[in-house]
Parts: sequence; structure tokens; C-alpha cells
Amino acid sequence: LPAFWLHFVYAFLGIHKKKRKELFIFYAVSIVFTLLNTGDIFFSGLFVESVQSKSIFSYYPTAGLGYYLFLLDFIILMSYSILRLIIAYFKNSGLKAKQIKLLIYASIWGFCGGGTAFFLTFDINILPYGIILFDVYPLIIGYSIIRHRFLDIRLVITRSLMFSILVLVVSAVFTSAVLIATNLIGPSNTGALIWINIGVAIVVVLAINPLRNYLGRVTDAVFFKGQVDYEAVGRSLGNIIAKTLERDELLTSLAMNLKDSLKLKKVDILFCESVHKACRIYYSFPLANGEKKHPTPRQRQSTAGIHKHLWNEYSNLTDFFHEYPQPLVREEQERAVEDLQEGDHKDYLLKCVRELENRSVAVAVPVMTDHNESALILIGDKISGDIFDDRDIRLFELLKTQLSLALEKTHLFEVTKAFNIKLKREVLKATKELRDANERLRELDKAKTLFLSVASHQLRTPLTGIKGFLSMVLEGDFGRTSKQITNVLNEVYANSNRLIRLVNTFLNVSRIEAGRLTLMRTESDIVKMATSVVEELQFNAKDKGLSLNLEASDASIIATIDRDKIEDVLVNMTDNAIKYTQQGTVTVKVIDKGKTVRCEVADSGQGLDEREKRMLFHKFVRGPRSFKMHTDGSGLGLYIAKRVVDMHKGKIGVESQGRDKGSTFWFEVEKGKGNNNNQISITK
Repeated sequence: LPAFWLHFVYAFLGIHKKKRKELFIFYAVSIVFTLLNTGDIFFSGLFVESVQSKSIFSYYPTAGLGYYLFLLDFIILMSYSILRLIIAYFKNSGLKAKQIKLLIYASIWGFCGGGTAFFLTFDINILPYGIILFDVYPLIIGYSIIRHRFLDIRLVITRSLMFSILVLVVSAVFTSAVLIATNLIGPSNTGALIWINIGVAIVVVLAINPLRNYLGRVTDAVFFKGQVDYEAVGRSLGNIIAKTLERDELLTSLAMNLKDSLKLKKVDILFCESVHKACRIYYSFPLANGEKKHPTPRQRQSTAGIHKHLWNEYSNLTDFFHEYPQPLVREEQERAVEDLQEGDHKDYLLKCVRELENRSVAVAVPVMTDHNESALILIGDKISGDIFDDRDIRLFELLKTQLSLALEKTHLFEVTKAFNIKLKREVLKATKELRDANERLRELDKAKTLFLSVASHQLRTPLTGIKGFLSMVLEGDFGRTSKQITNVLNEVYANSNRLIRLVNTFLNVSRIEAGRLTLMRTESDIVKMATSVVEELQFNAKDKGLSLNLEASDASIIATIDRDKIEDVLVNMTDNAIKYTQQGTVTVKVIDKGKTVRCEVADSGQGLDEREKRMLFHKFVRGPRSFKMHTDGSGLGLYIAKRVVDMHKGKIGVESQGRDKGSTFWFEVEKGKGNNNNQISITK
């Protein structure tokens, strides 16, 4: 009895699996006492010394040595079990604490009453009147079962039947073994009988757990066929919570799954937003005839939408559960209301219980979050009519915790989705504004190109006339001029050439951007062209004290190019090198690279850093330091050079080790293929 009782207490507290070794020891001690008691058949006085008349009883046992040990074991185990219940009582609250408290009362009444039977056994002249108190034990247990869902009756009956069968089997095996051994060996061979009893006891100890598990499976299959698998339900609900981000889909799926899994009449989930003072309700709709799946949240959007009036309709319940955020079983609260004293709290609780009853709600589970959102799971009665037991309540408490975290997750998802929608709207708005701005810029660029083209054409005609007349004056066609006038005219002539080159540059830019620049490709000698450029710019180099040299890998290298435009590229590179080199050498190189010809202009000038190299070859761009050395320049020369080389399907670039380490500008074009006078028009 003490071992069975302790096992029951451990099972009720849910710690029996952790205490298997401890229970094994207590059961082993109990079996030893059973053997000692049985041994009285062969060794009189081992457990009960004698049976004699005591007080009003004709037959009453007198304790032997083994009985003293049993009493000590009884007191230790019963006291220990009550101590474990007291510790658990202070660690729990609510319904569980009430159940534990009633079990403690029942234990004390039962064991104190039953314990009075020991007095006469130890020759203490106190009659066992307290045995009447033992009747209080089942009354308290019954009250706890009815009022506080202490035990599942079917589970109690099933387990009682299982343990009854187990006791009968063990007793039958042990008794049969003893009787058979006595008949075979004889009652006089006490030593052999003791060893046989010990052997049978060991076999019983080893076989009792497997036999108990087998009987448990058999009785469960008979009494709990078709019952809810709470672990499977918990996993199913957990999967829905883990995989669903949309709040509407989450709450609707949970309501339907919970209703179907627990075989409930209904499950409604009320979702509240205190900021907007609005509620949204999600129903577990039954399937229509012939319908193969539940309707989607979109299909029931009109029902699950936000309704302001729901906030007022459910305000009593929402206010109550914000104050008492624990699962509430309506039947329990109805009984609890009866025990309360008259007052505002009783009226308040009774009002909420009546509202739950009017809505056919058996259990209400509140779910709170940290961002002014909450949910209230309204659960109807079971279709079978069974009560909600501890397994149901534990499942609801687990669901409450998981759903609270899930609502936090869905809130973040809603915030993120709203932010993404807003961001997308802002991006579309910004994109439209940028597109409009680009369109305006393109229109302005076209207007600028048209202006440059018109202005250049208008300027080119008078400049050509001025240059022609200056040339005639300098050549003496209008008579001799003094030296002073000749010097002035030479300066004017040089500036007119410079102005004509600038106008031609603007014209080339406008032609390039309009896609009207035409290439006149012919097979030309790149070395001869480079020689002409060096000779043309030799005077400028000597004027600055620089050495301008030409290096060629061959005496003649033919390439299919527009000679005038490629020569302009080489002139621009060489002229820039002379302008931005204070001292040293400028070297023009022509290199035959097989399929292409590479022209390089290397100088010992100011060099370029990485940032300056990235800025080059763009329109109207000059290096930041170039203005200090040479104020003239349009910033278009290298831009035009790159476009011309690109139109030749060539390459252009610059190399420099850094500032004050010189630089090398280069370009590559294809070599000639024996064809002449190829006119190619390049358009966009």
C-alpha cells in the first residue's frame, strides 16, 4: 500500500517517469515485506508473532520483528508523500492547487484514521475507532472529482482495472509457485523453499513493468478507442502556428483545426485591437454538403472583417480577461460564484459567466501580446458531452503561449508588409519623378545639341572668311605691311584657327550625339600620320623646352581608319601631353600588335591618380589640377576621341602610376585588310 500510494502521488504530480529508480526501490522493499508476511506460513512469528483475543476483538495480530520494519516503512513513505504534496501545493496555483489541497486533506484523514489500527497490534490499548475517519477519504476524493476535475473517471476505472488484474496475476503466480514448490519439495525443506521464494520474487520484480505496460495498452484499446491524441493535436497546432504568417489565415486555421481535432461543437477566436477599438471574429464553420475543403479567409472576408460594434458587444469579456488572463472553464466558475460572498466581484464574475453561457462557450482562453493586440478563444462543449479534463486545459495553456508568440510574429509581418507597400508606393513615385526628370533632361540635352549645331554652323562661315582674308593680308596680296602690324595679324590668325577648332569640336559633339557623324575609312599609314603630327606640334614642344619624339615598331603600318578623325585623336593626346608637361620628354609610339595598331603618347608630366583617371573621357570634364596649369580647354577633346575610337570598334585608355609620375594615353584600331575607299556612316 505505501509504495502504490507514493506511485499515485508521483503520477498525479507528473514526476513518476523521473522517479523510476526511486519507485523501483520502494516496490522492491514492499515485495520483501510481502515475502516476510508469506513466510509466516513456514516460519511462525517472522512478521506476525501471533493472533489472539484483544479488547473487544476475538482475533487480532501481534506484531513480530518484520511488522516493526513495515510500520517504519509505512510512516516514512506516507509522510514523504504528504510532504511532496505540500511542496507541490506552494508551487502551483488555481485549479491544480485546489486539487492538491483536497488530496492532502484526504490523505491526512485517511492515513490518520487507518493508522489507529496499529495500536492494538503493538499491544497499545487504544481501540481503532479512527478507522471510521477513513470513510472521509473517498468522500473528499469524490468531491474533488466532481467539483474540481481531479481525475478522469474513465481513466481511474481503466487504471484501477489494470492494477487489479496486475495484482491478481502477480498474486496467482506467486501463490502458485509457492504451493507447487511445497508439494514437490515438502514443507520440511525450509532452506530450499526460501530460495525458491526469493527466485520467484526476483522474477515478479523483473516482469511487473512489462506486464503492467501490456495491460495498460489492452485496457486503453478497450476503454479509450477513438479518443483524442493530444500530442498529435499539439503538433498539428504547432505546425499551423510555425508555418502561417498571415493573421487571418492563422486564426481561421487554428479555429477549424481545434474544433475538428477535439471534436467540439464550435470554436470562435475573437481578435481585438485596442488602439482602433475594434474586434474581428474568426469562426470554425462546418463544411457544407459536398464541399471538399474549408472556405478560404478571402471567401469569408465579409464575416471576418473588422466590425466596430463587436468591440462593444464583447467588452465585458475582454475587460474581464485583461484583468484575469487565465483559461476559464465555465462550469467551474459557476460553482466558484456560489462560494463567493455577495459583492461587486461576485456580480462581475456572474455576469461574465452568464455571457459565456448565452454564447454557448464552455471554455474561454485569453491570449495577450505586448502591442495592444489580444485574442480570446471561445470554445464550445464537446460533441460527446464529456467534461474538459486536465489534458484539455494543458493543451489550451500550451496553445495560449504559442499563439501569443504567433500574434507577435504576425504583427511584425503586418508591419513589414505595410512598410513594403508604402516603400513600393514611394519607389514608384520616385521612379516616376526620376523618369519625368530624365525626360526633361533629354529634352534639354536635345535643345543644347541643336543650339550647338546651329551656333557652330553660324559661327563657322564668318570665321572661315576672316581666316581667308587674314591669310591674304599676311601673304601680301593687299600690299606689304609693317612688322608690328604683321605680328598682330599673326596673333589674330592663330586665335582664329583656335576658334575654328573649337567650333569644329562643338560640331563634332553635336554630330556624335545626333548620330550623324560619318566615318570615311581608307587604308592609311599610321606611322606616316604620326610623323605628320609630331612635326606639326614640334614647335609647341620646343617652345616649352620639351623633347618630342616618335618611336615606331615598323617603318610602315597600315590600318583601315578615317585618317582625319584618328589624326585628330592623336593630335589631341599629343597636344595635351605637351600642355601638361613642364619638363622632360613626350614620346609618341606606334606599335604593331598583329591584328591591331596601338598608338601611345607617354609624358613625364603631372600624372593622374585613380579618381582623376575615372573622370576622364566624359563630356565637359577636365582634371582638377589642369586649370592651374592650362586655363584653356573645353573638356571635350578626350570625350570626342573616345567616341571616334569606339566608332572604329577600337579601345582607348590611360595609364599612370600616380601624381607626378607621368601618364600614357593610348588607343588601338584594327589593321588594314587591303580594301580602299570604304565609306561607313555611323548612326545611333
